[in-house]
Amino acid sequence: MYLPGTIPSPLQVFHLLLCRSVWLLPLRLQSPQYVKLAFGQLTPAYLQGLLLAMPDATLLQRHLFDIARVAALLQRAAGLRTMPSVKETKRLLPAAALLVRGVRPTQWVNMVQDSWAEVQHKTTTEAKAAVLETLHQWPLFGSAFFVVGGAIEAGAPSDLLLAVNRRGLHLLHPVTHESLATHPFSAVLSARRVRSEEGVQLLEVRHGPADRSAVIQLRTERAAEAARLIRRYSALQRRLSESDNRRRQLSR
Repeated sequence: MYLPGTIPSPLQVFHLLLCRSVWLLPLRLQSPQYVKLAFGQLTPAYLQGLLLAMPDATLLQRHLFDIARVAALLQRAAGLRTMPSVKETKRLLPAAALLVRGVRPTQWVNMVQDSWAEVQHKTTTEAKAAVLETLHQWPLFGSAFFVVGGAIEAGAPSDLLLAVNRRGLHLLHPVTHESLATHPFSAVLSARRVRSEEGVQLLEVRHGPADRSAVIQLRTERAAEAARLIRRYSALQRRLSESDNRRRQLSR
C-alpha cells in the first residue's frame, strides 16, 4: 500500500528457510518434503567434516564404508546417473576424509565406485533419505555447533567446539572432534546466558545432582542461542520421559 502521488518501491523478494533445531524425535523419511528439508540442512555440515570424529586422523571401519556409500548417494541425490569420476569423488567426500591415515585418494575412488552399483537405481528422494538414514547412526548427527572458549582441563585447547544434539552437550576438540566431556540432558539443571565482570558473554550450564551441582561457563558470542537450544532439548526430553513412564504404568 502506498499514498497517492508516491512511487512504490520495487517488489522485494523474501525467502523463507525452515530448519529443524531439535532432533530427538524419529526421522520422517516417508515425507518427500521433510526429506528435502532435512537433507538440505544437514548435508553442508557433513561435507564440512563437522560430523566426523577423527582421533589421530583415523576413522572407524564402518565410518569409512558409510562415507563411501554416502558419496555415491550424493551423486544420485544430485540427479546424476553416471558413476562418480575421480574429480567428482573429491567433492562428494567430507573435507577431512582425504586426511585419514592409511587411505589413499585412489582407495576412496574405488570404494565410492564400488558403492555406486547399489545406489544407482534409487530416485533422488530415495538417495537423500538413505543419506539421512546412514548419518542418523553417527554420534554427532543433528548437532548444532558453537565455538566456545574456556579450557576444561590442563592441556586442553583454549578454544573448543560445543556440540548440542540428542545425546546431550559435548565439548569437542576443535580439530579432531574427540569428546573431551559429555553431559546428558537428564543431568542438566539449567542453561542461561550471563556476562562476566568484563562484559564478556558466557554460556552458563548447571549440571549434576541438585544437592551438589556443578557449573560450567563457556565464552561464546552465541550464548543466548546455545542456552535456548539446550533448554528446548531438556524440556522435550523430560516430556518424552514422562510420556513413556505413563505408557508403561498403563500397560501394567
